[in-house]
Amino acid sequence: MVARDGRRGGGHVSSPSRRGLTAAGTALCALLTAGLCVAQPDGAGAPPDLVAFPPAPDVAPGWTVLLRLPAAGRERSVAERWARRGVAVFVQTPASPPTAANAGDWLPSEIAARRRALRWLAAGEASGAGPRVAEIAVGSAAAATLASSGEKNASTPDAIVWIDPPATLGELFFAGGLYRVAERGAVRAARTGVALDQLTIASDLDPTLGHPLDARYETAPRNLWLSGWFRPHARSTVALWRSRREANARPGAHELHLGAWTGGDDVSALDLAGGDALLDHAFEWVVGPTAEPEAGSGSVSETADADRRAEATGSSAGVVVPSPAAPPAVRYEHLRAQVSTAGPAERGWRSADEWPPACLRCSEQRWHLRAGGGLTTEPPGPEAPTSYRFDPSRPVFTIGGAHWSVDTLADGQVLEEYPIEPLEHGPLDQRRVGERPDYLRFRGEALARPLHLRGSPRVELWVASDAPDTAFVVQLVDVHPDGYQALLLETALATRHRDDPGPSELSYGVPERLDVELGPISATLPAGHRIALHVTSSSWPAYEVHPNTHWEDASAPPRPAFQTVYHDRQHASVLILPRTEEP
Repeated sequence: MVARDGRRGGGHVSSPSRRGLTAAGTALCALLTAGLCVAQPDGAGAPPDLVAFPPAPDVAPGWTVLLRLPAAGRERSVAERWARRGVAVFVQTPASPPTAANAGDWLPSEIAARRRALRWLAAGEASGAGPRVAEIAVGSAAAATLASSGEKNASTPDAIVWIDPPATLGELFFAGGLYRVAERGAVRAARTGVALDQLTIASDLDPTLGHPLDARYETAPRNLWLSGWFRPHARSTVALWRSRREANARPGAHELHLGAWTGGDDVSALDLAGGDALLDHAFEWVVGPTAEPEAGSGSVSETADADRRAEATGSSAGVVVPSPAAPPAVRYEHLRAQVSTAGPAERGWRSADEWPPACLRCSEQRWHLRAGGGLTTEPPGPEAPTSYRFDPSRPVFTIGGAHWSVDTLADGQVLEEYPIEPLEHGPLDQRRVGERPDYLRFRGEALARPLHLRGSPRVELWVASDAPDTAFVVQLVDVHPDGYQALLLETALATRHRDDPGPSELSYGVPERLDVELGPISATLPAGHRIALHVTSSSWPAYEVHPNTHWEDASAPPRPAFQTVYHDRQHASVLILPRTEEP
C-alpha cells in the first residue's frame, strides 16, 4: 500500500483535498450531470493525458482507480456508473496505438505515462480522489505495467487488474503467425506492394516482441488476472497468472477470473456481454460489494447479466468478492448448457485452487477425424484424406469467436478486395458460413449423456499443402439438436510457425502434424448435442488472409493452395477434449 505522502506500509492515510471545482462550478456540475463532471483532473502537476470522473460531491471518496484502456470510446458509461458509487476514476489512453513497427518506442513511452499518473495519484493531489489507489489495465494498455529494468516504482497501486494482458508483445499483433486484423499497424505502409500484413512476423521485426513478459509485470499486494472464454488473450492470461503465482504463492496475491465474456460490446444470441460487463467485474473486485446502481444507469444487457450472476453466486452485484482472509485462487464461469436460438445460456460461477481445476474423475477424450466428415472415439483404419482448394480471394468470413472489435477497419490500411462487415463475437451459429468446399465439418454422433469440458482442448492435425507456407483455422463447435452450430473455440496457425524454435516452410505434399491448442473453456454439452471440429484456411476479418506464397518473396501475388487433411491410421488427426465426470 502507498501512503499519500509516498511512504510504504500501513498507518494513517490522509484524505486528499477536494479543491478541484469552485462552488459555482460544483453547483452547475450537480445541476447538469447529477453531480458528475468529466474534465481534465485538477491538482498540482496533473498529467494532461488523464480524463477525470470524480465522485458526486456528496459522496465520501473511497477508491481511486486508474483505468488504462488501449483506446478511448467506451469508458464514459462505466466510469460514471462507478463514480456514482463513490469511486474516483481517472482514464488514461495511449497517445498513439501500438503497432508492430513502433513497439520499441511505444512501450517505454507508455510505461513512463503510467508512472507519472500513479505518482500523481499517490501524492494525494487529485481532486475527489480516495485514499486507496487501484489500476485496471486492458489489452495492450496492460503491457505498460511492465517494470523498467533496475527501477523501483515508489507508487505501486494497492491493487492491479489485468484484463487480457499479452504474454509477449508479439501477441498484440499476431496469432500463430497471422496478424490479428484488429491490432494491425504500420507494417503495410512500410512494405509497398505487399498484399498482406502477415508477410512479416514479430521475430523478424524486433526480437524483443517474442520475449516472455511474465517476470516483468509489476505486481501489487492484490492482483487479478481477468479474461473469458470468448476473448482473444485467455491463454496468455492463464499463463501469466500461473507464472506470477509461482513467484508469489501468498494466498490472495494473485487471482484468476475466467468468465463467459466476449471480446466486444455486443450481446450475441447467447446473451454474453463483453466490454462494460467485464470492466464492471474488475471494479467490483477492486472496491468490494457496493450499492446497486441507480435505475437506468446501466443497459438492459448489463442488468440482466448482473441478475444472472447474482442468482448463481449470491452476490448482490453479480460478482463474488472473496474474503480477504482466504480468497480462492481461481474463479471461473461454467456454461452449464449451451444455448440455441431458444434462449440464453445457463451460467454459474465456481471456485478452484488451480486452473484447470484438479479432480479425480478427469480424463482426456480423443475424437478422431474420419472420412466423409465423421468424428468418432474409435481410431481410424486406412482412409483417403480430405482435400480442398483455398483461394485467398474468397476467404471464409468470421462468424463470432474470441476477437477484438475491428470497427476501425474502414481506414486507409484496410484490404479493399475483401468485404468489411461488423465483426460479431461469441459462440455464434456457424451455419451462416454456408456450405463451402473449403470449410470442412467433422461431426460426431448425438451425445448419449452430457459432456462436461473443463480445461484447454487441443488438436493434432495432419496436413499437407502444395504451397510453401499457408494457414489453417481450427474451430471447436457445439451442434445443437435444432442445427445451431455454436462456435466455442477457434485458433489460426500459419504453417511456417508450426514448430519451435524457428520457422520453416512445408515440403510439397508431405504430411506434417500441426499441434494446435484451442484455449481454455468450461462448458457442458447436453445429451443430444454433437461435438464438431471445423477446419478451413481463413477467418476474415479476425485474421489476415494468408497469400500461400514464399515468406521471403514480398512482391509475389496471392495464389490458391491445394490443402489436404489426413485422418488415417498412420496420420490420425485427433481432437483431444479435457473431460470431467462432474458437471
